Amino acid sequence: RNSQFKSYLESLHFFSYFLQNRQQNIAIYELNSVMGKEESKDAEMATDEGNQMPFMDTFYSLTSDDPSERSLAASSLLKHVFFQSNTDGVGRDIAIKDGTYALTRLLNGLCSGRASARQGYASCLASFLKISFKCGADGDSEQVWVQHFMKNAGGHFENPSEFVRKQFTQSTSLEAPKGEGNKSGWGSKSEEKDHQFGKLFGVLAIVRSGTLSSATPKILNGYVTDLVALYDAKQLFREPSTHALRELFSAVAAFSGLESVGKLIEDTLPTFFNFNSKKENYWTAEKMGLYLHLQTLYMNGNDGNIPKQIHKALLTKKNLNKSFGTRTMKKILANTSSTINTRCNLVWDAIWSYLSEVAEKKKGKGKAKGGRTLRKTLISGDDSPTAIIEALVDDVIVENLLADPIKGSKNNTDGRHLALSLIQQMCQIDLSATFYIHFIFQPTVVKTLFVNTLQKGSKGKQNDKKKNNNALKPLASQILEDLVQSLGKENQQIRICVVKALLRGNPSFDQDTRTETVSALLGFEKSKSSMTSEITNLESQWIEYLHFLMDQVIERVSEKDVEINEAIKYIDVIHTFVKRIMRSVNADSSKPFVHRSLMFFMVGAFFNLGEYESSAMDDDSGGAIARTMAEKIKTAVNCIPYEIRVHMSSRFFSLFSDIVVVKQRDNMSKRFLEEAGIVEGAIKSIQDQGAVLVNKINDDDDNDERSNDEGSNAMSRAMQICNEMEALEKNIEDSESESSKTRTISAMRCFASCLKLQLMHPGQPEEIESEAFDEDDGDLSDDILEILSDIFEVASSIAGVSDEGGGDSDDDDSEGEQNSLISLVGICLGTLNSAIGGGGVKSQGGASQMVREFANITWKHALALARDESSRISLDAEVVSALIEAVASTKALAQGEEEANEEDEDMVNIKADDSEEDEGEEMALSFSNALSTGFDSEDEDEIIENSNDNDDDATEEDSNEVKSGDASNDMNIELEPSKLENMLLQDADDESVDADMLEHHEGADGALARLIKMKQEMRKEGQAKKEKVELANKLRCFPLLESVFSNKHSHLLSNQVVLMTILPLLRTRTEFARSINRSGGDSKGEKEAIITKITSLLETKVAKVKLDGLANADACRTVADQIMIQMKKVEDTAHCNCCSILLLLLAKAVGKQGDEDVKLTKSIYSDSVKEWSTKNSTKIRVNLFDELVSRNQSLARSVLTSPLLDACKEGRNIYTKVEAFRILSTIYNVSRINIKNSTEDSLMEEEETKESSSMAALEYNAPAFVSLFVVTLSDVELVEEKRIKAILESVKLFINFACTLYGNTKIWDAVETLEPPISNLIENCSSTSLDNIGRSLSQMIENGIEQHKAKVVELEAEAKAKKASRKKAKSNTSSSAKKEKKKLKKKKSKK
Repeated sequence: RNSQFKSYLESLHFFSYFLQNRQQNIAIYELNSVMGKEESKDAEMATDEGNQMPFMDTFYSLTSDDPSERSLAASSLLKHVFFQSNTDGVGRDIAIKDGTYALTRLLNGLCSGRASARQGYASCLASFLKISFKCGADGDSEQVWVQHFMKNAGGHFENPSEFVRKQFTQSTSLEAPKGEGNKSGWGSKSEEKDHQFGKLFGVLAIVRSGTLSSATPKILNGYVTDLVALYDAKQLFREPSTHALRELFSAVAAFSGLESVGKLIEDTLPTFFNFNSKKENYWTAEKMGLYLHLQTLYMNGNDGNIPKQIHKALLTKKNLNKSFGTRTMKKILANTSSTINTRCNLVWDAIWSYLSEVAEKKKGKGKAKGGRTLRKTLISGDDSPTAIIEALVDDVIVENLLADPIKGSKNNTDGRHLALSLIQQMCQIDLSATFYIHFIFQPTVVKTLFVNTLQKGSKGKQNDKKKNNNALKPLASQILEDLVQSLGKENQQIRICVVKALLRGNPSFDQDTRTETVSALLGFEKSKSSMTSEITNLESQWIEYLHFLMDQVIERVSEKDVEINEAIKYIDVIHTFVKRIMRSVNADSSKPFVHRSLMFFMVGAFFNLGEYESSAMDDDSGGAIARTMAEKIKTAVNCIPYEIRVHMSSRFFSLFSDIVVVKQRDNMSKRFLEEAGIVEGAIKSIQDQGAVLVNKINDDDDNDERSNDEGSNAMSRAMQICNEMEALEKNIEDSESESSKTRTISAMRCFASCLKLQLMHPGQPEEIESEAFDEDDGDLSDDILEILSDIFEVASSIAGVSDEGGGDSDDDDSEGEQNSLISLVGICLGTLNSAIGGGGVKSQGGASQMVREFANITWKHALALARDESSRISLDAEVVSALIEAVASTKALAQGEEEANEEDEDMVNIKADDSEEDEGEEMALSFSNALSTGFDSEDEDEIIENSNDNDDDATEEDSNEVKSGDASNDMNIELEPSKLENMLLQDADDESVDADMLEHHEGADGALARLIKMKQEMRKEGQAKKEKVELANKLRCFPLLESVFSNKHSHLLSNQVVLMTILPLLRTRTEFARSINRSGGDSKGEKEAIITKITSLLETKVAKVKLDGLANADACRTVADQIMIQMKKVEDTAHCNCCSILLLLLAKAVGKQGDEDVKLTKSIYSDSVKEWSTKNSTKIRVNLFDELVSRNQSLARSVLTSPLLDACKEGRNIYTKVEAFRILSTIYNVSRINIKNSTEDSLMEEEETKESSSMAALEYNAPAFVSLFVVTLSDVELVEEKRIKAILESVKLFINFACTLYGNTKIWDAVETLEPPISNLIENCSSTSLDNIGRSLSQMIENGIEQHKAKVVELEAEAKAKKASRKKAKSNTSSSAKKEKKKLKKKKSKK
């Protein structure tokens, strides 16, 4: 059945494109009209003689499944019959005979069941008839082709249509008489079905050929009768025969008018539409479709003379629920989903044509959306088209298609598929905006058809449902895409109505369906620049959308059964929407939406509006917006429920943080103060109208310790502190404008204001006793007030104002000001480690991020102030120590020299390692106290309790130090499992115990064991949570330490401060790396983050600090020893690189003290090279030496050359030797050596001396290096090709080095000894690559020796020349002396 329908549908594809007559190239036109776009190309190709198919072969090819082959066959047949040279009589007669034969074959072929015969023959028949009825032979203007065919066939016919009708009847008749071609008649059911299909396809071909315009009513009645008979024959033919009837009546109406249609209806369908019939399945969807189609023809023709058979209204709201036979109309329409595949039943096309019409084209505005609009009136009945569509949605789609599965279907996929198709068709009609909200996209439709279809299915369950949803996803997605594209700028109201409808069905529609439908309808699919330019058009739409979301929240909380989850979803949508606006447009354009949302969250989260009184609003300030929101909320409820208040509070702080904390950090303090001023003004505005903060409401509890006065005092005290800081800032600005001190005080003021905002909170839950809740809340308020007081004290100290607020303290002792930085770092660390900066309070949302940002900003400005020479505060060791204690682990801080010198075997044993951790925690109690940032007086007791919690080996005396009344200590009681087992076995072996008692004891012991196990698990879980919190605190404190070592501030650090940073951080890295390698755990992510931050800090900041080079050498040597110990604890490349970089930092720290850097480095690396090359169990990695070579070539030459030569000689295996050769060759690499003649003039004298010394070391060790090459190349262990290549590469680098020292006979005599082993290698190797390398080296050595000898000769000549010149100069000097002596002698003799 499905294949038959498929064949039928495929045929419709070829009949779907008909155009008007053309004057030229009629053959190609006719083919295009019936074949469609894909076949037209082949038809054009067929005009060439070479592509034309033989006439008789075309009939077979018309049955092919390949559309292109059928197209070629049809075009060849038409060309052969109609467009051959037929001007002469002979050619015309042949064409007439072939045409008559072709017509008979085409009609007979309609009944063939082979392959795609029906499609091919029907398609060709339509074109054949169309051409034969309109064209004649060349030179014959009196008769068309069909008249010639009629004469050739014989018989008397009134017109060509009668001839075609008779031929068609003979070919498709089911009662053909027996004859010569048919000896047995039609007896097979398959033959009967083939002829029924042939009749259907034949009628469609004749109708679509356009040849019925000359047909008589009798002929038309015959075709209608044939189709009605097919309709009644089998259910299979109902829809296709009805479709053919629709086309037939439409064709008659087009060429003969509605009068002929009415006559045809009265003659052929007198009882086809019987409203009184009770026969089962009498009224079908197909019959209804034909009925509505006929009515539509009369409506389109504006003809009121409707035949009585179709005069009665069928599609009405009343009839939808009326029974037609045994079923109601809505059931009949809904059941069309059982046959849905890729199309809708024709009844739905008839319904939409009946209810709507093609829209008139408006000048300058194009067509209406979808090209159709609803009719103003219908042919009969009182129902409007809108009312009928509403009924169709409610009664058919929602009530039937989206309900339980249709009978005969395993699931409701067919129903939802039809429903989606109907929604798609309705969206093509120009409907009102409210219709989208209340009907097309009502909540049930949205949830069932779109959300449930497009959302990601669950794993493992409901596989069938998920599979069916996947089948519907493309259609659902396409509907949404088409909807977005069809609604342009002129449909803004409809767009926003569709958005409202979708979100009523599901607040998180885009997220759940994984589409961008809502975002696109709101205009977010455009770029930021285009959206900013179109903000005027979008603003009203966005504001309407924002108020809709707010109304949905209020609607959910005002109902009797508060929909908490739904309200929270809409709150999240508001937050997401405003953030999207902030990302999409500039700050000024986003302010109206940001402030509306901010005030809505604030009023709903923090205020009770029971006594609020509305007032007139004359401006657009924050206060006016807040009053608007207050009135909006008060219309529904005085106070929003607690759970929703908490979420609104969280979103308020998150949105406020998003406004202030943006990527561009410039002027962040200014933005914060501006927004905070708006919020404070809004709070005052609605408080003046009677609104009360919910944290002041006591729920009529007279015994509550927290009073309204106390609640207001906290906010009042915070306001007072912030006002005093503002005055302090103003005083400094007047005297020192744009100074570092001004910026620091301003940042501290923002920090304080940020903390003040957090005094607002959503109050207490209605169903929980207020006493317990207010106690926890009071702790947070007290903490905030204490921090604010500390900030003000530090600000006053920096500003030079005494605590009493008077006078300038420039003449006072500077100790207090110098300690200001220490106090400030304590405040920042305390805030970041508390719930205020750590996000531990659910209602804070993103406030903690804002607090952290301003803590960091304040700290950076304070460091900038420390750079100011006029300032007396300094970045000293005490400040850095506090930061290190905040980020380093407790164990790392507690490690001493004894632990550093432990043997390696103790590190391998995991149990021993665990005990070391416990001992380290006990030793680090003092550091733990320093890291504690609580504000209560009981903090010390809590620290002791925490240390006992973490001590597995705590004694009974230690546990008694904690208060006996603390219930939490019960969780710390842990009985050793082995002891517990022994106790239980001892009780079981006690024979003196009665059997019943033993059974009782067994039960009690089991319960005790389970209790202890449960407490152990709970204790471990609590420790894991505590560890997670501590690690998170360390991560939040890291930016403060990173700021200290930034390029701007690192010059403030002394050698002591820099060096004291290394070990705690490195030990922390080691501890966490070992912990991850050992067990991983729940805190693995946090530990990895800390390791990454420590590595980055040490490598990119600490190691790059510019030191003076005068650090204490003994202290640096001690630190270097500790670094080596830490390096050996973790076998990791990154860890080794980090340790190597730190060792180079230590060398730099003593670099200005002669050769202390060489001594320090040699003391570490000489032993390290020896251990690495000789010990199998070594934990030293070769990266240690590579880092030294790559970062300090000169130092590496002085330190590593001799130890590496020993490693090449005494290495434990060939791999170690090869690695040693590789490092040595890198040291000797000429491209990385600053040879003497290329030394920069800017090098200091001391550096030049070190460079010369290192080069001398290379030259001195060169012969020994060559001798090792000779020995290694002759080693029998050197069998692997890659090892030999590595050695040869090292030889090549050394020869390049030797080439820079031509004339050094000692080196080149050694190089000459390399020739025999290399020649031997060339002779014995079987590898081509090795052979090439060896020959290249031999050639290099040979050329080098020649140049060396030439250089020696040159040097000898230079030496002789110098000697001769010196001798000549000496002789000249002696001769001149003799002459002078003679002159003096003559003078004397004269005298």
